[in-house]
Amino acid sequence: MTEFDYDIVVKNPEIFEQMRLPAHSDHICYASEQECRSEKSSLQVSLDGIWKFAYSKNYAQAPAGFEAADFDCGGWGEIRVPAHFQTEGYGAPMYTNRAYPWDGHEEVVPPQIPEECNPVGNYVKTFEIPESWRGMHIRISFQGVEAGFALWLNGRYAGYSENSF
Repeated sequence: MTEFDYDIVVKNPEIFEQMRLPAHSDHICYASEQECRSEKSSLQVSLDGIWKFAYSKNYAQAPAGFEAADFDCGGWGEIRVPAHFQTEGYGAPMYTNRAYPWDGHEEVVPPQIPEECNPVGNYVKTFEIPESWRGMHIRISFQGVEAGFALWLNGRYAGYSENSF
């Protein structure tokens, strides 16, 4: 699949990943023994830090077309990554010991998902691939994304994953 279709992917309980590598041991690689001793790899770039961010109460209210390479997210807020957007001032925590956030607001019968209150966070990060990586096989690794996420790189759909802890 080369495009993301919310109604086909997210609403289908049989789809929980697309174009994702199988789970595997994730070691840090080093270009030399000296790098290993210094514990600083030239083969890894962290995307932790400040990202552009837009919060929406549900998918229908999410910014359309934000994944396009030329989309202007200049008016968006900013968020620290890694973090839960609920602890960064957006929305409310989803997990409680009493009730789901949609209880009393909409009737959700499995395998349906909430339509009114199902928060969506849209994140944008601009980064450059190091020149020394040209011609190398490059992978992007997310060390923990709550619920599900779809990924685009330079406007191209790159994959989808759920429960990625």
